[in-house]
Amino acid sequence: MSHWTTQVFADQAVDDAVELVESFSNNKVRQVLHLNFGMTIPMWKNNLSEERDWLINKLANQFFEEAMERPGPHG
Repeated sequence: MSHWTTQVFADQAVDDAVELVESFSNNKVRQVLHLNFGMTIPMWKNNLSEERDWLINKLANQFFEEAMERPGPHG
């Protein structure tokens, strides 16, 4: 079983990613996916739930990795 702080970091990473992506308009989601991941989403596509989920997953993983790399209070 993993340490309880690891789970706290994971939960916080997911919460932060969901909050961030939910604040994005559809055009912002398209822009982020295109500029950062080379994905092109057609402008006529209005339901971006799969793309939003994918972006949340990517951002949550990135936020989690950054949290785990931060040094703790004891070095």
